Amino acid sequence: MRSFWSFLLILLVVLASGCSSTSKWKMPLFSVQKVGTLQFESGIRSRFGGHSVLWNGRLLWLFADTKLNYKGLNRRGTIDSAAAYLSVDKFRQGSLEWQEVADGIEFLPLTTEESLFNKQNFRPDLPPKMQERHVLRPGPAFVSPEGGTLYILYSHTIRDGFDKADPTQGGLGIATWHSGTRHPIRPRKLLFPYYDICLDDAAMVNAGFVYLYGARHEEEHGWSVRVGRVRFKDLMNRDEWQFWDGSTWTYEATKAKPILEHAAPHFSIHWNAFLSRYICVYAQPNTRDVMMTTSEFPVGPWDKPVLVTTLPETTIAATAHRALQRENGRIEIIAASCKNGGKDNIHVLKITFPNLPPKE
Repeated sequence: MRSFWSFLLILLVVLASGCSSTSKWKMPLFSVQKVGTLQFESGIRSRFGGHSVLWNGRLLWLFADTKLNYKGLNRRGTIDSAAAYLSVDKFRQGSLEWQEVADGIEFLPLTTEESLFNKQNFRPDLPPKMQERHVLRPGPAFVSPEGGTLYILYSHTIRDGFDKADPTQGGLGIATWHSGTRHPIRPRKLLFPYYDICLDDAAMVNAGFVYLYGARHEEEHGWSVRVGRVRFKDLMNRDEWQFWDGSTWTYEATKAKPILEHAAPHFSIHWNAFLSRYICVYAQPNTRDVMMTTSEFPVGPWDKPVLVTTLPETTIAATAHRALQRENGRIEIIAASCKNGGKDNIHVLKITFPNLPPKE
């Protein structure tokens, strides 16, 4: 009997190793073209991030931090949440004719109470440590199955004059923007409060599920990524969310395990039909490197990461833009945010895979 169980154990191990995404598949060689940096109108000094989504026939970019060359309506010279349209065809032709959605004001509107709080508590006569203000910063977005509603992830934090967030307030919410209306609508209640899991860095819709991913820094794992999912119909119901614990889905967020490590916040995961794999693009923390990895499944296991390129400045975020894919994913477009003193740059990279993907 013991020999039978020993044989069964060995057989299971062999089968498991044969099913691993890293056992046979290898990332094909690819070429990298540095297209340049995103350019904006003269009033905009720099921008951070930039998730994008195809919405109403146009490419909508969402920016988490915009620095202005003038004081602006809020007298701070910055906009926390901004959005701009860009034509996909014109972008591919090298044109960057941006159409700002909320020119000079916040894209995600503050409530009357939040605006009053900011006016009273973020005054220039207060020391920076004593200043407080509500900050809304957009993340990834995705479209409803019927195409009439855009869902926008956003973080809600209370920040001081040094832009440091209070860890005991805020959280993650999902705003809705209905086609034909002027502004997104924020829910009264955050989906994931500050004390809950935070999944605000990447989003993907797949087979009726919404997947959200978030990277956080921990002593044990360093920068690590966790994932949650829910059926689209239950998107706003926190109780229906499940989290990957390393082997299965659980309703307990505290049991979520890292699916990827050494990935800086603000990354992307989406399906690449040309490779027949999910592709994840991210910045290597505290370096100038843009990295890429792939997997058969939305939760991994992920293949050995490969270096896309090393940029001239410290890279703080990198995302691939699915709406800009060409030839079924043979060509991918990546935007990487870099620190360059007081002016941040967003570098655009074009990744081209060979004509035929490798066979397993």
